[in-house]
Amino acid sequence: MKIFIHRYPVKENELTGIGDEIVFITIDRNKNLINGKQNISALFTKDFSLPTLIRLCRELCLKYDIESINTICEEDMQWVGFLNDYFFRQDSKFFENTIFRDKYVMRSVLDGIVPQPQFSLIESLEDIHNFIRNCTIDKFIIKPRFGAASVGILTFTRSESETFDFSSYISGSFIIEEMTDMKFMVTADGYSKKGEIKRYFNHEYSVLELDAKDNKKNQYVRTSKLYNKNLRSIQEKIFEESKKILQVVSFNEEITPFHFEWFYSPETQEILFCEVGRRFGGGEIPRLIKNAFDVDILEEYWSISSKKVSIDNMITLNYTNILSPLKISAAYFSVKKEGKLVNKPDRSKFSFTDMTWRFSKIGDVKEGKLESVAESDFLSIITAENESDFIDKIKILDNISEDYKYVKI
Repeated sequence: MKIFIHRYPVKENELTGIGDEIVFITIDRNKNLINGKQNISALFTKDFSLPTLIRLCRELCLKYDIESINTICEEDMQWVGFLNDYFFRQDSKFFENTIFRDKYVMRSVLDGIVPQPQFSLIESLEDIHNFIRNCTIDKFIIKPRFGAASVGILTFTRSESETFDFSSYISGSFIIEEMTDMKFMVTADGYSKKGEIKRYFNHEYSVLELDAKDNKKNQYVRTSKLYNKNLRSIQEKIFEESKKILQVVSFNEEITPFHFEWFYSPETQEILFCEVGRRFGGGEIPRLIKNAFDVDILEEYWSISSKKVSIDNMITLNYTNILSPLKISAAYFSVKKEGKLVNKPDRSKFSFTDMTWRFSKIGDVKEGKLESVAESDFLSIITAENESDFIDKIKILDNISEDYKYVKI
């Protein structure tokens, strides 16, 4: 059978010649006319958003032997091409890269697959207000469909939305989401082939990116605490849900690097999907993997990509055989403060670190908000033998950070 997506009203004579090998996804207005035709099957909807189309196509693919998805509506042609690649597993790098790059597409494909926030594409002011009206929570986030990190993100409350000017966000290039109150974020980094995980490592942020950026808090990325015995159940959940996502979005024959971000709550054991990129994580994560696990993930990636090593000879991981860290490693970002820099510590202060990059010079001026934690006075890499050693080194870096003195201008 074939699926036809048709968002417009139809007339009696336009249904002539349609056989029982076609099933429609169409508007409610066509219900009476189509239901009167014994040979025509259909699902009816008011919503032609991508997540709804994916859900309805998924429902039909489970019920019928569907061979293709089609449309004669110009507005839907792009998504219909995408749906064909998705449901019939066309070996399309464009399709796979689109999922990893476009947050709206990513959320749509994973709707109902993993725990994630409610979301909507923004194409009008009405989209924003309808979304807020239909949510039970009071905090929201608007983010660009494309782009990494926290650049271009807006957070606001329900009450603030009543007076805020959203006119610059209605281009179709942004999505709105519910904002979680979970305070912990863990990453899952590694690589896979056709959804089979070959390398897998967890790291986490000391504070959330938005909190660090908006409140100018120092941040470090470290070997995750989820390797501790009392948090292993959360780690297992994140592994299994990450695997589930890779099986949905990654199916070509090439090595797929991945960088997941997950919120989690130690108290409730809940997790919530934030996003995934087809890349290795920033924050010096490949270097941290080398320090803590003695695995050079970049060297492995390039060796596999250049066919010096076959990924097919590597074991496929399940949760029970992921590597545990030998040490704890972290990348510490000392973010710039407001004003003019008038004093900074001597380089010798950093002698205990693995390596340090110092970015700020006396006389530098910082005004306004940070774009990201990459706007730092310095970045240090540390490696520790255990948690106690790690905490001691972080305290030293906190003190060094305080030695960067800014004055208001």
